[in-house]
Amino acid sequence: MTKKLTHKQVIIALRRLEKDWPDDLWLFIEGGTVNLMSKNEDGDRALYPTNGVGVYAEGVDPDYVLNSFDGIEVDSGEW
Repeated sequence: MTKKLTHKQVIIALRRLEKDWPDDLWLFIEGGTVNLMSKNEDGDRALYPTNGVGVYAEGVDPDYVLNSFDGIEVDSGEW
């Protein structure tokens, strides 16, 4: 059985990751899955355009998903 990290260890690991995070990566959470995304050739998040409707993009381009993590419990709702 794998030993689980303590809360303090998780916080330390996330702080270290935040400090060293590459500029060309970002996280996208959808449907309870954390997706590690690469930015596009222009250095922007690869989002589908809204075709002039609204201010939000219609979704992310799945070609830029580098890896998905289903084992981290998340909620992608707004607070």
